[in-house]
Amino acid sequence: LGDARFRAAGTAEFAGKNLDIKQARIQPLVDWTRTLFPEMNTEHVVPWAGLRPMTPSMMPVVKQSNKNRNVYYNTGHGHLGWTLSAYTANQITEIIEATQ
Repeated sequence: LGDARFRAAGTAEFAGKNLDIKQARIQPLVDWTRTLFPEMNTEHVVPWAGLRPMTPSMMPVVKQSNKNRNVYYNTGHGHLGWTLSAYTANQITEIIEATQ
């Protein structure tokens, strides 16, 4: 995020499209950062809410649409997006290639 920025993340909630950020969720992340990186300046913390679509089972939807055969879904990863995205990108590529 740049020479003077650091991102600490670690919570996920079922909250719909709610962008409210609870201080009770931010403070433990700031405390953790201060403990692990004591020389880091945490004076200018900027809380951020990322709305990540997530299925109830936390399993992403990777498939061709039943209604529109030109639409393919690779969504629902929730907070595991970075972890699962490379694999599901490969899956959806194989699905698309198989239907061409």
